[in-house]
Amino acid sequence: MIAPRKQRVQSYPADHYLALARDLADRFAVDAAGYDRSGACPERNLDLLFESGLMAVTIAPEAGGAGGGLQLARAIVSEIARGEPATALILAMYYGTHGQIARGSQWPEALGNFVVRDALSHRALINAAQVEPETGSPSHGGVPRTVARRQGDGWRITGHKCYCTGSTALRWILISAVTDEVQPRIASFLVPADASGVSFRPAWDTTGMRATASHDVILDNVEVPYGHILHDRPAGAPLVREAVGTVWHFTLVASVYHGVTLAARDWLVKFGRERRLNATGDSTLFGLPHFQEGLGRAEILIQTNERLLRATAREADEGRPEALEGALLRHATTESQLALHALFLELTGAVGLSRHDALERYCRDLACVQSHAPNSRAIRLMVARSAFPSDEDQTTNHLKN
Repeated sequence: MIAPRKQRVQSYPADHYLALARDLADRFAVDAAGYDRSGACPERNLDLLFESGLMAVTIAPEAGGAGGGLQLARAIVSEIARGEPATALILAMYYGTHGQIARGSQWPEALGNFVVRDALSHRALINAAQVEPETGSPSHGGVPRTVARRQGDGWRITGHKCYCTGSTALRWILISAVTDEVQPRIASFLVPADASGVSFRPAWDTTGMRATASHDVILDNVEVPYGHILHDRPAGAPLVREAVGTVWHFTLVASVYHGVTLAARDWLVKFGRERRLNATGDSTLFGLPHFQEGLGRAEILIQTNERLLRATAREADEGRPEALEGALLRHATTESQLALHALFLELTGAVGLSRHDALERYCRDLACVQSHAPNSRAIRLMVARSAFPSDEDQTTNHLKN
């Protein structure tokens, strides 16, 4: 358990927090290649995020936080990702949960207040663990194999989750499970990461985003209080995604990879200006028309994503979050970020594949945008079913506004 430290929660203008994020991103960039090589969780980065006050940004002012919305959260996440994207993804998941606590309707008030108070005095990182080795993501439908058994005045949870971003750095994990009641429910349970019976299996060894510590979580008869249950629904009912949570999640995840494209773009510009084309050094790659055209195409894709992220976050902060808009954002940014991945490699050739250059790492990280559920195909199906519903075509995934 991380020792308590007093959080600085005084509210400042947004520019203050963005300046802090830029400064930390520059510091995180120094060790980013090392974390990529080792795959170690960036614990020191996460400590600095807490000590800077950035982890209190999305907590409501009346609860003691800064009261920032999705516009500020997504900008901070992109800045941090520019320096070290694994740190940014862990922060994005934390922001997403606190965005739901402050603005959503699915968190019981007492439980939400408990999590918020803890976050103001500890580096209390939180994330959900929903994916399972056998059943996959909840976005595919189905009942989790993880079971919550009613016992005494609490629950006993047993199961196996995978791809839990931040795993070993977390203080709280939201575990999805099915209850053993006469009328079973599927719900999330707030589980302390250091509870007896919780263990982590090192399983995250990927091409990109290597330092996210997205390891497996094993739960062996883990005891949690009865009131630590939320998001419950009958086991046979379809999964309904609340608009606030959907928009915050999709926007924040897209913002992580947006930050990676910004770092890659900056590297590409510097590379083009420094790459000499002949021995006399009187011309550079930057001056070639095809390189200029490629930079222009990259900038169009990046600025279009920036506008989409900004507009979606603004609408959410104005109280107009639409789950469908979040899904559209996720699809559009994913497709353009993958296009940028291909474009960066096209413009640099073998250099972009060299382990000696940062662009190779940026491109490996960008490729991981496809790993987040739901994927583009699933989103297209959801959008089609939302736009053209039919009695015959029922899906277990619904977008709720």
